[in-house]
Amino acid sequence: AGYPLISNKAVVGVMALFARHPLTEFTLKTLGTVADRITAALERQMATEEKKNLMVFNQRLLTSAGEGIYGLDLDGKMTFVNPAVMHMTGYEEDELLGQSQHAILHHSKSDGSPYSQEECPIHAAFRDGAVHHGDTEVFWRKDGSSFPIQYTSTPIQNEQGKLEGAVVTFQDITDRKQQDALLETIYQAQSQFIGTSKPAEMFENLLTNLLSLTQSAYGFLGEILSTPEGQPYLKTQAITNIAWNPETRELYERFAPNLEFFNLKTLFGAVITTGQPVLANDPINDPRGAGQPVGHPPLRAFLGLPFYYGDRLVGMAGIANRPGGYDEEIIAYLQPLLVSCGTLIEVCRNQ
Repeated sequence: AGYPLISNKAVVGVMALFARHPLTEFTLKTLGTVADRITAALERQMATEEKKNLMVFNQRLLTSAGEGIYGLDLDGKMTFVNPAVMHMTGYEEDELLGQSQHAILHHSKSDGSPYSQEECPIHAAFRDGAVHHGDTEVFWRKDGSSFPIQYTSTPIQNEQGKLEGAVVTFQDITDRKQQDALLETIYQAQSQFIGTSKPAEMFENLLTNLLSLTQSAYGFLGEILSTPEGQPYLKTQAITNIAWNPETRELYERFAPNLEFFNLKTLFGAVITTGQPVLANDPINDPRGAGQPVGHPPLRAFLGLPFYYGDRLVGMAGIANRPGGYDEEIIAYLQPLLVSCGTLIEVCRNQ
């Protein structure tokens, strides 16, 4: 019952033998030989079926894995790629197979400078017959963008121990790198404030790091104060120099970084009056804005972010012109930094 493909034929064969020969003409040895042959045939079939099933299962593992997996021959050409490789890099399978992974994926250092094929760690690892791990490199996608990776390159050897190639697995660690950069920015600001007690320098570095984290072109960090009449206004603690005419250049040179803005009928003013983030990816036509002065650098996208100390609005950040604009995901990502900014503003006030 466990082997239907063979057992039916086997039973028919044995019954035919019994039909031609009375049982008394068969010795137990003959019956044992028949049984042994049937058992051996069944075992061979089962071994073949199990091997096929295992191969199918392994193939499913490779194709469903979230990690990128690809094989290399001794020349560094790709012999296999799983769907995750294509998804992460933007290449189709026929664009990768048979091609040098060094040439196609542009494996390069974290600063963007390329490796030569001779110094590429992935190649060096399997040429030397050693497993190699790394997380300081990047891959370049087909569209020209890049992403940081964590990878393992494992050599492949035949039964005689001869090196035949390598299998490479990798992960996109963009999220991890971004979180590390955010935490480093917060740590630097806190350490700098404690170590030097120079708020202007601290806020200038905070703004520089904020622009880098969000790939923004320019922006400001500011404190929310109130006039004697109780009207809120913005006093910047760090601001990018985007002066566009003699008057604005003179204003920047005289007062920066501590510029004061009282007109709240603007995009940044909406942050102050509502206490909420303001996301504008079409700022020129946004009803919350007030247009922009003649000659002002192009404003293609704006994100205003409030920061609090407890339940009090104490400051805000404004950043502009991130490629592709801003979204809710960036707002959530920056929340730990905004909390730190609120705390630092309050500490500066108390001192």
